[in-house]
Parts: sequence; structure tokens; C-alpha cells
Amino acid sequence: MSGVTSLGAEWLFPQATSPVHHGGIDGGIMEDVSTAPTPRVSLAGFWRRIGAFAVDWVILALGGYVLGQLLFDQLAWLGGWDRLVGFVAATLYFGLLDSGRFGASTPGKRALGLRVVDTAGRVVSLPKSFLRAVVLAAPIMFSGTILVMSDASYGERAASGLMGGLAIASLYMVAFNRSTRQGLHDLASGAFVVRGRASRQAMSGLTLWRAHLGIAAIFVVIGVPISMAGYPVYFAFAPSAWSQATLLPSLGPPLVRAAWIRWTPVEGSPRTCTSVTVSLRGTGLDDENIARKVAQGLVLRFHCHVDTNLAVRMVYGFDLGFAGGHRFRDYVIDADQFPHNP
Repeated sequence: MSGVTSLGAEWLFPQATSPVHHGGIDGGIMEDVSTAPTPRVSLAGFWRRIGAFAVDWVILALGGYVLGQLLFDQLAWLGGWDRLVGFVAATLYFGLLDSGRFGASTPGKRALGLRVVDTAGRVVSLPKSFLRAVVLAAPIMFSGTILVMSDASYGERAASGLMGGLAIASLYMVAFNRSTRQGLHDLASGAFVVRGRASRQAMSGLTLWRAHLGIAAIFVVIGVPISMAGYPVYFAFAPSAWSQATLLPSLGPPLVRAAWIRWTPVEGSPRTCTSVTVSLRGTGLDDENIARKVAQGLVLRFHCHVDTNLAVRMVYGFDLGFAGGHRFRDYVIDADQFPHNP
């Protein structure tokens, strides 16, 4: 009887292409479960990802503010290396929390129902999550470390433009790459940001339009010559607290990190100097002689005129990339202190 039942089943279902399981006594038939359709992947949209990133950045900024209050002088003494501290902190934050070991979601992503998964729909491993975090954080954290000034080297300008171009390219990919919604950091680590848990959903059906990579490469390439021409290319997301100095720095000898001078009119001549800003590392915020010497050197170098006096602001502080703090003291230098005043 069992042979007759099998023959009858084949005759009743001649179009069946998948394997069938034949019943025992009653001859029941069940199709292979592999023929069931795969659930559609719900990729995170641009604004939802931006919202999650904003929440995470606020958390980092609050942490940076607290750290700055506790270790202000120590961070300020680091000079340009303070951004490296910020980079390490941001990489640890995104690398750990976006990994499968810590739930595959930062607080910002969790608040908006997002999760980071790999190409198989599983949570990402710790090494892949850290790779993703490095590619995400580096362009944002390091694109603003070098202000493109007239005395900056071409190597410094090129590095600034490269980081700025990478940041813009990654933002472009998240906004316009609608097929996979991957930024450069996602592509580098083989990750996707999805809505819901999306555990073990297959991503094999998602295809990246290759032209997006070409457009992203253009942003990176043109960022370098633009920066080398003297126009800064960078992202700045760091809130910075400014306050008049009441407590003077106590670490290290006086060291001038950078100085800027402003004049009017911007184009043409004769130019009238209006103000000078001097960035310090270490002590010296209360040293008017430093303020005078730096101001005199800038006036002589840029050939601008001082009418009656020149305002000089001495600044001391730090910038972690997601938070900063600066203390300042102002001085007024009389015009007769500039012997080469044109």
C-alpha cells in the first residue's frame, strides 16, 4: 500500500520541484521548509541613523566635559595630542557597544531601535566592530586638528583634506546609497545597520551600486588639493566651553602653539589690524610680554597698521573632538609698542 500511496502523491502534485516527505501510514505530504521566502531586511534610514549618532555624540560630549573639568590642565598640556585621546575614547565607545558582545547597539541606536549586523544577519564580532569604529571616528576626529593656515606645511594640509574628504564621502554613502545604506565604515567591516533585531536575516540580496564608490572617491581626492590651496575641509561637532581664566595653568613652561591675526578690510590695503589670538600650551597665560612679542611679530609679518591699540587674547585649553574647553585672558597693546607700525 505504501508504494501505491507514493505513486498517487506524485500524480496529484506533478509540478512540485522541491523535495517532498511522504507520510508513513496515512501518506501525508509536507514541503521542504527551505522554500519559505526570506523576510525582507529593514535597513536603517538616513535620518534615523543621524539621530542615533547625535544621541551618541551628546553622550560622548558629556563624558568629555566631565573629564575636562577633572583634568583640564593635563589635557591642555597635551597640545595637539588631545585629539588622540578623543579618538581612542570614541573608538572604544562605538567599537565595544556596537559589537555583539555588548548588544550590537550603542545607546543612541538602542533608543531608535537600530542594530549592527554582518552580511549573514548576525551580530558583528569585536574585531570587526573595532575596525568599523576606527574608520568612522578617524575622519571626524582628525579632520579638524590642523587649521589650514599660510604657514602650515603641504603635508599637514594634505592630511587635513584627506580626513575631511573621507568624512564627507562616508556621509554621502549613508545618505544616497539607498540599496545597502552603508557608509564607508560599514563597507570596510562588512556591516549593516538595521531596524529591529534582524537576527540571522540574509543580506546576500543587497547589492551596492558601484558608482557610489566612484563618487565617494571623488570627494576624497578633491579634498586634498582644496585643503592644500588653503581652504579647510573638515567636520566640527565639538561643543566648547569658553571662560575667562581665574585659575592659571600649572604644567610645563610657556609655549606658543599657534597665533592668528585679523585685519580689515579683508581684501586690499591699507589693512588695519584688529585683534590677535595666541594659543598656548603650558603656563604663560598671565605673561603680557608673550602677548606683546607675538603681536609685534604678526604685525610686522603681515604689514598691517595698528590705529590706537591691538586686542590680544591668550587662550589655553583642549579639544577632544567631541568636547572642548578653553580659558582665556585679554590684553590691550598700545600702538606705540609697535615700532615698525606702517
